[in-house]
Amino acid sequence: MKKLQYPLLILFGILLITCGKDDGPEPPKPATIASFSPTEGEVGTQVTISGTNFETTASANVVKFNGTTAAVSSATATSLVATVPQGATTGKISVAVGTQTAVSSAGNFTVVEPEPESPTIASFSPTEGEVGTEVTITGTNFGATAADNTVKINGTNATVSNATATSLTITVPEGATTGKISVAVAGKTATSTSDFTVIVPAPEPTISSFSPSEGEVGTEVTITGTNFSTTASENTVKFNGTEATVSNATATSLTVTVPDGATTGKISVAVGENTATSADDFTVLEPMVSITSFSPTEGEVGTQVTITGENFSTTASENMVHFNGVAATVSNATATSLTVTVPEGATTGAIRVTVNGQQATSSDSFNVTVSPWRQLENFDASQIDGFIEGVAQVVGNTIYFGLGIWKDYDFTDEFWAYDVVSGVLSPKASYPGTPVTAGAINFVIDGIIYVAGGHNTDENGSYFGASYKYDPATNQWTALANLPRTVAAPFSFSINGMGYSLGGYNNNGPLDELMQFDPQTEQWSVIGNYPEFGKRSGLSLVIDGKAYLFMGRDPNGDYPAEMFIFDPTDNSLTHKPNIGPTIGKSSLTGFVIGDKAYLGLGGEGGSVPNAGALDWWEYTPATDTWAQKTSFAGTKRQRPLGVAVNGKGYVGFGTVSGPSKKDIWEYTPENDQ
Repeated sequence: MKKLQYPLLILFGILLITCGKDDGPEPPKPATIASFSPTEGEVGTQVTISGTNFETTASANVVKFNGTTAAVSSATATSLVATVPQGATTGKISVAVGTQTAVSSAGNFTVVEPEPESPTIASFSPTEGEVGTEVTITGTNFGATAADNTVKINGTNATVSNATATSLTITVPEGATTGKISVAVAGKTATSTSDFTVIVPAPEPTISSFSPSEGEVGTEVTITGTNFSTTASENTVKFNGTEATVSNATATSLTVTVPDGATTGKISVAVGENTATSADDFTVLEPMVSITSFSPTEGEVGTQVTITGENFSTTASENMVHFNGVAATVSNATATSLTVTVPEGATTGAIRVTVNGQQATSSDSFNVTVSPWRQLENFDASQIDGFIEGVAQVVGNTIYFGLGIWKDYDFTDEFWAYDVVSGVLSPKASYPGTPVTAGAINFVIDGIIYVAGGHNTDENGSYFGASYKYDPATNQWTALANLPRTVAAPFSFSINGMGYSLGGYNNNGPLDELMQFDPQTEQWSVIGNYPEFGKRSGLSLVIDGKAYLFMGRDPNGDYPAEMFIFDPTDNSLTHKPNIGPTIGKSSLTGFVIGDKAYLGLGGEGGSVPNAGALDWWEYTPATDTWAQKTSFAGTKRQRPLGVAVNGKGYVGFGTVSGPSKKDIWEYTPENDQ
C-alpha cells in the first residue's frame, strides 16, 4: 500500500508543474531602492535614487517624498532623478512602479528649509525726529510679520507696528540716539548707509515770576524761570500776545521791555517749540500823563495856550483839558504838546489834562486875566447908517444915539435906542431939524435928551443954533428956543439939573463963551467968557458936581494933553496942563463909572495917528491920579460913541476916515485891575 502511495504522489506533482506552464508569462520583478543622494536638500533639490527594477520611462515611476509627489526628470532601470517638490517634508522616499512600491530603507530624506535672503535697507523717512516719531523703512526681504523683524536705531530696539516684505513702520524709541538703523530678519542684518538723527527737544521753559508786575509801555521787566535760551533772540516773549524785545538772557532770567500795543494779560516765553505762560497777568498801565509847563502863564478868555508835557494823545479829541474845572477845546495835539484856547467861564487856577482816565494837574495856576473889553456880538448894526460925531445919551438901561455923519460928510437924521439888558436895538423918531446936524450940544436932564447947534458943512449956513428936546417916553422931538449964537463941537454937559455948553466954534472961529440951559424955562443964556479956553472937539465928563474937560483942539490948532475943571458953584475954570496921557487928542470918547473917568481913542483933526491911538486911561479926581488901563480891543477911531450903563462902559462906531464903523464894545472896569 505504501509502495502504491509514492508513485501516485510523484505523478500528481508532475501534473501540477505541467499545468502551471500553461498559465502565461512570468510577472515583473518589484523595484527596490538601494540608496539616494543627497540625503537632504531644500525644495527643488535634484535627488538621484539608485535601485532596481525602475521603469525606464520617467513618467512611469511615481516618486514621493514623505508622501508628496515629485517630478522625475530622468529614469533608467537602476536610477531615477527626481526634484524635491514644494510641500515636501522630511521622511521616506518611495518609488511606485506599476502596482508595486519600494520604500527607502536607508533612512529619511531630510527636507532642509531654504536659507533666507539677507534684508536690505534702501531708505527711511523722515530722516530725523524726536522720540515717538513714526519712521517708515523701505527695503527688501523684511519679515512679513512685524515680530520677525528686529529694528534698532543706533543699537536701541524700536517697536515695529507694521510690516511687509518691503516696508516697516517703527517708532523712535526712548533712549534712541543719532546713528544707523538696522533691520535683522532670521539672523541676517541690514544696516542703513546714513544716520537717523534723533532730535532731542529743548527742555520746556518755565516762568516762576516776573518783576515788576505792572508798568507802562517801555517798562523794563525781568522774567525769572528755567530753561530759557542764553541767546536773547532765541527767546520769544509776548505780553498778552504782543511780542516784546529781549535785551538780556540767561538760562534762568530774561530782561524785556513792555512793547507798544501791549495790553494787560499773561506773559509767555517760547523757546523753540516749547512755550511757558505765566500764572499771573502783567498789568499794562496807561503811560502817566504829565504837565511840565504851559505858555503863556496868563491870558484872557480866547487866549491860545500851549501845554507841554508827556504822554498826551496825538488825537486832539482824546485829551480833555480843564482850566480850573472849565473844559477847553484842544485844537492841536502831539504826544508832548497840546494847543488849547482859554474857554468862556474859565477862572484862575490849575490846568488839568485827562487822557484815557489818567489825570495830570499843573503845579502852577494859569491866571485868567478876564479882558475888560468885550465886543457885543448880538448888536446888529447892519440897519444903521452909522455914527460919527453924533449924539449919545443914556436913559435907564438904554443908549439913545444918532444924528451926525455916517460917511464922508453924508449926514443922517436917524435916531436909535439900544437896550443893553435885553440887547434890543430899535429905531426911534428921526431928528426933525433941517438941515441935519453933527457935533451938536447934547446932554440929558431928568430923562429928557437935549440937542442944540452943530454943523453941516454940506449946507449953506453950516453952523446952527436950533435947539430940540427928545422924550424917550413919548418918542417925540420938540423944538425949543434957539441958542444965543450958532455953535458946533463945544464941550457940553449937565450938572445939578442945568445944561452947559463951553467953547466950540462957528463961522467966526473958536468960541470962549459958556452958555447955560434952564430946562424949567427951556431957555439958553450966555453966563461967562473964558478967553483961556476957546477949545472944541474935546471930551466933557461930570464927576461929583464938576465938569472935567479933557483935551480937544485949541485956538492955535494944537491938541495939548491937558484938561480944565469947571465948578458950577462959582463958574470957575481950573486949568491942568499936565495929565496922565502924554499924547493930546481931539474927538476922543469916554464915560464916568462911579467916581472915576475913563477915556481914550481920538485923533488929531481929521487923522488918527498910530501913536497912542488905542490908549485907554482912568482918572480919579479925588486923588487927581491917572492910570493907564488895558488898550481898547477894537480898531483905532475918532468921534465915536461913549457912554456908561449900569457900571459898564460902551464905546462904538466912529471912524478913521470914510464910512462909520459899526461895532460896540463893552468895558468892565473890574476886569481891568
